[in-house]
Amino acid sequence: MLRTNQGYFLIFLIEFFIGLFFSPSKVLAFDGENFVTLKGFSDIGYVGEQAGGTNQFRLGNFDLLFSKEVDSKVSFLAELCFEPEYQSGINQIQSDLERIYIQYDIDPWVKFALGKFHTQLGYWNETFHHGAYLHTTVARPQMLAFEDHGGLLPIHSIGFEIRGNGLVGHSNLGYNIGLSNGRGSQKDQLPIFSDANREKAFSGLIFYEVGIGMRLGSSFYFGPLPGGASLSGNSLGFTSAPKGRETIFGVHLVYSSSSVEFLSETWSMKHTYSDPFPDSNILLFYSQLGYHIELLTPYLRYELNLLDQPDAYLGAGNASANPLTGNTRIYIAGVRYELSQWSALKVEGDWRQVDGLSGIWTGYGNWSFTF
Repeated sequence: MLRTNQGYFLIFLIEFFIGLFFSPSKVLAFDGENFVTLKGFSDIGYVGEQAGGTNQFRLGNFDLLFSKEVDSKVSFLAELCFEPEYQSGINQIQSDLERIYIQYDIDPWVKFALGKFHTQLGYWNETFHHGAYLHTTVARPQMLAFEDHGGLLPIHSIGFEIRGNGLVGHSNLGYNIGLSNGRGSQKDQLPIFSDANREKAFSGLIFYEVGIGMRLGSSFYFGPLPGGASLSGNSLGFTSAPKGRETIFGVHLVYSSSSVEFLSETWSMKHTYSDPFPDSNILLFYSQLGYHIELLTPYLRYELNLLDQPDAYLGAGNASANPLTGNTRIYIAGVRYELSQWSALKVEGDWRQVDGLSGIWTGYGNWSFTF
């Protein structure tokens, strides 16, 4: 990851938009009419916690998506994201190459890609990428948060995938299979250059879409856990996590129409370690319902993270130090208003309950947009 301060980020924005509006051939084209397609996403919001907490205006991600059809068979995609963060008492902006891959299409049923992509772990992770405008809610479900934001699942992968889809009767059948580097030594690290695991991770997804707007799907992930993650403050009584294996199975059900949006996904995650470290079983679930009333979409979401015991790799023994990996229930209610064709206002509140801790109310206001 590259880190930059706010001054460099502002200079980049100024240079980018000057180039975009006054010299588009330099920004969007390599030669003549051979254009690169550019899409952008961003959001700005306000966050307020219950009495005793904090409240602040907050910049969201600034996400740039570049894509290019090199020829009739080969295409390229790159996604560069600038992420405002607060770490160690310092406000900063870090840049991250979230996705980059080159793809070769044999036909709609067989497409090969090599690079960094979103792991084949169900519906949300492959459908909604880094632009907050893309999804109805303010944020992703927390088990699907990105690796550097406390997520539990392996959201990104570096490696190779083959995917495709096509009509079977009047319905659409699709698949996606990947071979990639495994997890990093810490769950917030992604092995983009050097992989501590000799064994690679194997993942896959299959889905079936029917014409009424319904989709059913199942996914899996098998991969190594390299060990070495610090367990400081963990109730297991060990200082570092051991090597192990990770097995994930997931299913999803989606229904989308002109008036209703329903998303539901669940994953069963098992981490297997050598003695004396105990194995752990983790259940992750969310269900989201939205109802479209012209430009307005009120919505509800319920999230559940259950662990049968503290996990060595995730460092789940100290829930107060890492609430995302304790037994957690989150209740969300909000409303989205389509302010224009390419921007939306969202107002949302959530109640978060972690085992052994008091529940916390948090309110959000968000203006997301794409260009």
